[in-house]
Amino acid sequence: MARNGIKSGGKVKGSKNKVTIAKEILHDSLWDKVSHKVTNEGIDRCWDEMSKLEGRDYVMSFMQFLEYFKPKLQRTTVEGGEKPLQMQVFKVGGQTIQF
Repeated sequence: MARNGIKSGGKVKGSKNKVTIAKEILHDSLWDKVSHKVTNEGIDRCWDEMSKLEGRDYVMSFMQFLEYFKPKLQRTTVEGGEKPLQMQVFKVGGQTIQF
């Protein structure tokens, strides 16, 4: 109860209640399980499924998969002459491709 505008007793400002602490512990435990599944079993299954694909399906799936490891580069525009010049740069397998 506040006396003269001063708080006394009760929960300290900024401290977490029991439910919040329990949720954080569960979240960390769940995240560890998901992380383990993705990095161990998930990646093996993904490669197995991708190896079954051929042609365009394989290329499209592989390109989407690569974005998680190497995000797409942002388009760069260079002003020059009468119209802007656009150049796209990719690095694939140690090689740089520009067009």
